[in-house]
Amino acid sequence: MKKSHSYLNQIVLAVLVAVACGCSRKDTSALQEQTLDQGRELSQNFMGSLKGRLVTVLEQGGPVEAIEVCHRDAAAMADQVSASHPGVLGVKRISPRWRNPSNQPDELDRAAWRLFEASLPVGPDEAEDLLVPDPGQEDHLVYYRALRMAPLCLTCHGPVDDIPADVRTALAQRYPDDRATGFQAGELRGLIRIDFESEKLAETD
Repeated sequence: MKKSHSYLNQIVLAVLVAVACGCSRKDTSALQEQTLDQGRELSQNFMGSLKGRLVTVLEQGGPVEAIEVCHRDAAAMADQVSASHPGVLGVKRISPRWRNPSNQPDELDRAAWRLFEASLPVGPDEAEDLLVPDPGQEDHLVYYRALRMAPLCLTCHGPVDDIPADVRTALAQRYPDDRATGFQAGELRGLIRIDFESEKLAETD
């Protein structure tokens, strides 16, 4: 229990000192600002690329083919972002209601999730995000960005009774432990997590 509370305290402190859910950027250090900017850019590019790929596949092949793209390409796209940017240790999507078991959250993720879950969604032109120190790594920073359920995604993530039979079959085949259904539009769906190594980020400044 003490470890869990420590994680929460670290995040709450980071929210007050850095930026989260509308806090002013005037109180951030230069490195924090740089990391936030890079986190926002990378998360936006990653999700924009994935969404664009999915929209194309949905139009051409339908939701079953889109499931194949998520299964096959999403992790590879995240790895490509990590490999092409110095200071980025990893990019992933996480959620306590995961589809892919590799997206299960750790304790820090769950603490961040609770903060986003308790906050109101921001406007469409704002990033709903926060930056926190990694309690296990002194020189690491962790960037989180909220993913809200888009209407486009409800075909595969909405209430089970509303999901077409062929889509349910494809999900069961690819993700037998799927927990990512039953969402409503606008609901917190997951988080993008980007891990940064502070020293390498400072070298690129």
